[in-house]
Amino acid sequence: MGALDYGKYTCGGMSALTMLLALGGCGIFAEPLERSSEHFRFSATSATSSESEMQEGIDRAEALYAAIARILPPDVRLDPVIDVRLNGNLRRQVPHVDENGTIQLWRYSAEEGGYWALLAHELVHAITFDAGVEVGALEWESLGFYNEAWAEYVGQLIDPGRTGFPFYGFDEDVVVGHWVSQGGLTLAMLRESHGALNECWHQAYPMRASWYRYVDETYGRQSALDIFYGGREMTPAVVEEILDDSLAVVDADWRTWVLARYDAHPGADVQTAAYRARIGQYRPCG
Repeated sequence: MGALDYGKYTCGGMSALTMLLALGGCGIFAEPLERSSEHFRFSATSATSSESEMQEGIDRAEALYAAIARILPPDVRLDPVIDVRLNGNLRRQVPHVDENGTIQLWRYSAEEGGYWALLAHELVHAITFDAGVEVGALEWESLGFYNEAWAEYVGQLIDPGRTGFPFYGFDEDVVVGHWVSQGGLTLAMLRESHGALNECWHQAYPMRASWYRYVDETYGRQSALDIFYGGREMTPAVVEEILDDSLAVVDADWRTWVLARYDAHPGADVQTAAYRARIGQYRPCG
């Protein structure tokens, strides 16, 4: 037998010899972990989580589930059990709900909330996943904008203390007002080109959430719910029917509302500078 080529046997850049000495640092020797509650089934391995961390997640998830249930009308059917997978530290993947309705989470820094940084957002996606599949909502071309807008807005309602993406603990009025004052992306662009523009993360997520807050506070909770849970694709005609206004008017009024709140916020310019420094990159889209 020739000498082993250790370079071929790597995990995250670690050689096979180092990997063996680390006794499973890449998860090869990890044991499966699972914990369940009334509405959740958490799974992980001993390399990606611990029983105490999983229990913390279940406790948080149950509290968030109850908070979302209080927002939704009683005729909206909620998924009775939601699977959550804990995958380890954040690398290339980002948290999402997969094609089976499972919430896939990665651990952010402790400053940003660890595994639970985006739990509230992803739970809004997952809690009615089965019902959405049944009506074919995943095939609706207009779903993307409203799906992300509603998830981020409700995520802010039920978990306002979040310190991670997309607001990083800064006031929503400051973040959204800053982006809107820069020009560039518009709500119309985000609706029409969701797939292409969704990765303009720092602009798209705050702007969409803010739009839904404006609708909720201006047109009422029932209108906000009817857009997303009314059983019809959120085409411009359907949304305009629900709001009894054209989207052009709603968007223009939202922009005026956003800028007024920004101008009225004490120290908005100072907070804006701190926010821009926090996100670590500044390349506005649009």
